[in-house]
Amino acid sequence: MSLPTIAEILVEGYHLKQRYGKLYHLKFIDESWKRAVDKILKSIKGANIALVAVQGPPGTGKTSVYIEVLRQILMDRTSYKNEIFMYIAPTNQLVIETFRRFVHVLYDVLEIPKHVYNYIISRVRVYGSKIAIYNAADIRMFKDLDLDTNALNKLLNVKGVIRASCFDGIEEGPMFVFTTEWQRFNVAIPRIRIHMLVDEASRSPLHRPFITLVDAIGRKIAKGTSLDIVTLSVVGDPEQAIALETEYRGKGKSYLIMNRVKGVLEKLGLRDQGFEFLEITKRLPEPTEKPISIAYYDGKLKALKSRYEALRVFEVEAIRKACMEIKAHYPYGLVDKLCDLIETIISSQIPIGLIKVEAFPLGDTFDSKRVKIAALIAGIFTLAMNYSCTIYDIATISPYVDLTLGTALYYNKVFMSKVGSVRCAKLGPKFATVHSMLGDEADIVVSLLGKEWVKVCELREDPYLTIYFNEPELLNVQFSRHKRILIAIGDIERLRAKASEIAKLSGLRKKYYGLQLVQDIEKIERLCKSLENLKQEEGIPVLSLRR
Repeated sequence: MSLPTIAEILVEGYHLKQRYGKLYHLKFIDESWKRAVDKILKSIKGANIALVAVQGPPGTGKTSVYIEVLRQILMDRTSYKNEIFMYIAPTNQLVIETFRRFVHVLYDVLEIPKHVYNYIISRVRVYGSKIAIYNAADIRMFKDLDLDTNALNKLLNVKGVIRASCFDGIEEGPMFVFTTEWQRFNVAIPRIRIHMLVDEASRSPLHRPFITLVDAIGRKIAKGTSLDIVTLSVVGDPEQAIALETEYRGKGKSYLIMNRVKGVLEKLGLRDQGFEFLEITKRLPEPTEKPISIAYYDGKLKALKSRYEALRVFEVEAIRKACMEIKAHYPYGLVDKLCDLIETIISSQIPIGLIKVEAFPLGDTFDSKRVKIAALIAGIFTLAMNYSCTIYDIATISPYVDLTLGTALYYNKVFMSKVGSVRCAKLGPKFATVHSMLGDEADIVVSLLGKEWVKVCELREDPYLTIYFNEPELLNVQFSRHKRILIAIGDIERLRAKASEIAKLSGLRKKYYGLQLVQDIEKIERLCKSLENLKQEEGIPVLSLRR
């Protein structure tokens, strides 16, 4: 899907402003989120240290911390003369999405659309290899709204050079830059302070150039030297850092920008002043946050959304009607069992279900049984929307492309050719890998586990066979994409047993695995154990489909 243009975002903001008035909304802000915003603002104002790190587990509003920081700066913009605020993200998608939210704030602060356009033209820069300024459709939209189409050509400044003249306009205040780390631009202006707002986005070591900068700032802080040039803050979560290059796993994780800043702060005894952990997830309903909270965050992560709030949109009767429709075309007992599981989830008010199947096949990245189950569950929920008043989004996710494509193909075979094809096409689920779902979410997530076991000699050798044991953070992402219901398909017991076996290795630890990797694998064991505890404490619905 192509990215929106700058002009398209401006027109979208114009429409939303006309329709709703205020665009920037904060439904719930917890104390840790407020502290994070406060620490970054204090650092910018020079009242705090020049390094800040904000760790945000899934659904805690990491990027919204920066949006609030930018909003407060805009509200008091005349206090920030000759200053540049540079938001840096790993992808064009994240850059343009953050710019979109910034535009919404800009409409609320400046109110008059003409003022918004003028401010963006003069004081905003958006750099990205796949970000366009406008296209033919934008010209038509501007004309339809009686907006000055000449402004479109002026928008070319948005990708232009930052010059001293930018700070000589009638509208005093700072410059705002939105960019990926890959763009190159110069700011050759004397007496300018640059504040870097790095969004690590829970991905790989995207900001290698900033590692030496972080260390340099740390040395200046240690010496008590004033910092007139730059401040740096970072938001992210190393516990979701997947798809890392080999050298950045294990001990190499210290070179993630988030970990690097935390390390410098701890070394200087400034952790309390410069680090914040976001404690409340607005995405995951309780008690589904517990497995990742216990495994990856020492139990510190709490859910805001109750199970009742998450499940109240679903109707058991709608599920039953969907199942009856499917069985008319797909008369197999498996549909009945899956419908019973979904009904139990909704009626018992426990928004998580586990489906036990045989361990993943040896030497493969495809399991036809898991694919069939996931596709049928996605189809049941999709058809159920035809019998209720609620629309919700559905995603199936897996660590292997083969599983993802297989699920999509099987879904299309059953539901696009036999069962309610037109309706399913309009409301159909998303089929994604775990990596592509990072930063994304869905109301209902059907999570297909990859291979749950490994031979001692295989660890570190074959990434397809050892995906969880090489990269335990994958499970964190896989169990944290849902807003309402999570259904996991796999062999949790086998996964826990193998993680426990590896964790207990003594003489082989350093020789074959390395101590850091074994400690990471212990997170898998804790997650599986937490799921087992939830089965006992909460009565999580479990369906066994083992032969």
